[in-house]
Amino acid sequence: MAEDGWWLLVGFGGQALFMGRFVLQWFVSERARRSVIPVGFWYLSILGRWCCWYTPCTGATRCSSPARDWGWRSTCATCN
Repeated sequence: MAEDGWWLLVGFGGQALFMGRFVLQWFVSERARRSVIPVGFWYLSILGRWCCWYTPCTGATRCSSPARDWGWRSTCATCN
């Protein structure tokens, strides 16, 4: 169970990284007073998705987990 807890933490960390890309873009765009997509946006996207999808117990291919489910639900809630 300890290993599953570690991967769950990695999954939630991935969700935080992926959400951080929005926060980063918002901050940079506000400072520039125009819409800007900084390079860090893409790094946060890649790292966040890797943590969420390609780690053993948080990945969609291995099993369902609270981290993955929370990510899907929060994304769907903001799109509707």
